[in-house]
Amino acid sequence: MGVATACEVVDPGPEVGVAGRCVTDSAYFVERVVPDYLEKYDCRNASDGGCHDIGNGASIFRLRDTSSVLPPSPLDPESSWPEPWQRNLEATAAQITDCDNAALSPLYSEPAGGDTRTHAGGDLFPPGGPELDLLQGWLDAAP
Repeated sequence: MGVATACEVVDPGPEVGVAGRCVTDSAYFVERVVPDYLEKYDCRNASDGGCHDIGNGASIFRLRDTSSVLPPSPLDPESSWPEPWQRNLEATAAQITDCDNAALSPLYSEPAGGDTRTHAGGDLFPPGGPELDLLQGWLDAAP
């Protein structure tokens, strides 16, 4: 009979973290989602009615203040972005629960009044308008 040998060590590869729910386009986030949605509806600035500031705890969707840092170049890799921008991308993308249909995601449906939960900030826009096109465009632009 042969002698048993030690097991070979298997390299599991690099740590990759938890996969995101949806793949989103970083450039579209910087160029369109932030100015035409998050800033337009003042989602973060609590002093101006925005409820999603990281510091006030009013919602699970919390955004960081980016006013003290320059916006990233849309073509720069996310890993080189200022930390608040990285976290805001992650927080915003986490509000997309259906990668194919933006209308079914809380990021759109709650402020549009189309969700079973009410948006504490009220209905910000009517369902089916340009906001839906904007967020659907973000999903459709994904690499």
